[in-house]
Amino acid sequence: MAELFLLGVIGVVAGIVIVVVVRLARPRSRPPSFEQMAGLLASAKETMERWPTTEGEVIASTVIERKTHGIRLRVINEYQPQIEVRYEVGGRLLSAPANAYFRRSSDAGWAQEIVERYPVGRRVTVRYDPERPSVVFVDLDSG
Repeated sequence: MAELFLLGVIGVVAGIVIVVVVRLARPRSRPPSFEQMAGLLASAKETMERWPTTEGEVIASTVIERKTHGIRLRVINEYQPQIEVRYEVGGRLLSAPANAYFRRSSDAGWAQEIVERYPVGRRVTVRYDPERPSVVFVDLDSG
């Protein structure tokens, strides 16, 4: 039996870009409704807002370009900021990529603006899952 995953972008909450991946317990014959998805995302958002925070530092900041195929196999360029942070939890020094939490865009300028706002060395606030400290969200208003 194949596992199913849902991916949702909540948006920016208190300066934190939030993306949620939810594993479904069993395969569904049809996708979840908008109301079901909204409920899952709202619950995840509330959970993440309670996660502890720690100070972190940007250790990598670049724009990744990807080529995808759109309608009629037309090639589309997509750009995504790739930000990696280093932080400490419980005396352990950890690092995690934050690029999964940034959307992709066909606007290279937007991606470059994000990277310029978060240069290597910038101090940021990191929210982390206390059960899995390698799962993080970077507070975009910090630093």
